[in-house]
Amino acid sequence: MKGFVVYPTYDVSDNKSYVMLFGRLENNDSFLSIHEFKPYFYIKNSDLKYALSLQVFNHENSNFKNFNNDDVVKIILDVPAEVPKLRKKFEENGIECFEADVRFEYRFLFDNNIQGSLDIVGDYEPGQKVDRVYKNPEIKSVNYTPSNLKVLSFDIESNKISGEIYCISLICDNFKESLINSKKVLNNASCCKDEEDILEKFVKRVIELDPDVITGWNVIDFDLNLIFKRCKKFKVDFFIGRNNSKPKLRIEDNFFRESKADIPGRQVLDALHLLKVSFIKVKDYKLDTVASEILNDNKLIKFKNLN
Repeated sequence: MKGFVVYPTYDVSDNKSYVMLFGRLENNDSFLSIHEFKPYFYIKNSDLKYALSLQVFNHENSNFKNFNNDDVVKIILDVPAEVPKLRKKFEENGIECFEADVRFEYRFLFDNNIQGSLDIVGDYEPGQKVDRVYKNPEIKSVNYTPSNLKVLSFDIESNKISGEIYCISLICDNFKESLINSKKVLNNASCCKDEEDILEKFVKRVIELDPDVITGWNVIDFDLNLIFKRCKKFKVDFFIGRNNSKPKLRIEDNFFRESKADIPGRQVLDALHLLKVSFIKVKDYKLDTVASEILNDNKLIKFKNLN
C-alpha cells in the first residue's frame, strides 16, 4: 500500500526507541507506522580504543570513511537523548564525532531512502485517532505523489479585549461548519450554548475530520494561540493531534523569527508565514489586502470606522 509521510517523530518506551511515521495512504486511510530503531553516529576507528576507556557502548564496523579518508566505526546507543551526552564527552576528550547531529527520526528516513512517499507491507490494527496502526512493517521508497491529503482550514471570531471566542468556522474537503455561540437557531451554523461548548465541539470536529494539514491566515500566532489559551481557561483538553500528546506552541514576538505549532501527526501551514518566506511583496499583511492583490478578490464583510 502506497502512502505519504506527513509527520515523522519518535517515542521512547522501556528504554527502547521507536520511530513513528504518521501519514495518509492511497486508499484515503490515515496511518501510523511504528519502527523500533536505535540511534547511532560515527567516530574514527583509530579513536575506538580510547573511546571505550571513557564509556562502554555498542559498536560495529562500517564501510564508510570521513572526508579525510579515515575509516569510521558506528557507535550504537539505545535512546536519542544519549547521543548528545556521549558526543559531548567524546569531544571534550578530543574525539571527533560524525553525523551526531542528525535528528533521530530523519536518520531512519535517510537510511530507508524515504523522501516522503513509501510503500508499506504488513499487518495493522485500527487506531484510536488513525485508521491503521502498523508495527515494524516492511517499508521501501516509492515514486508516489499523493492527491488525497486532507486539508483543514479554519478561522475564529473573538472579542479583541477579553479574548472570548464567538465563532469558529471550519472547512475540510466538502465539509463546512460554523460553530457559533448562540441560543437562537441560525441557518448554516451549528449553535453552541457557550464558549466552552464551541471549544469542545471544535476539538471533536478536528479528531473526526482527521486532517493531514491544518492551515489558515495567521493561524499560529492568533487562532491556535487564542484557542489554546481559552481551552486552558475552561479546562478543555486540547488534544487535536493523532495521539494523546498535547500540541506545543512557540510564539515569537520578533518579526524575523517564525512562530511554531507542533500538532502530533499533522502539519500546520500558516498562510501568512508562507507568504513572508516566499518574498511576495504586498502593501501590508492584512488578509483583505493579500486576497485582493493575489486572488483579485476581497473579504465579503468589511467594517467601517464610525468615528
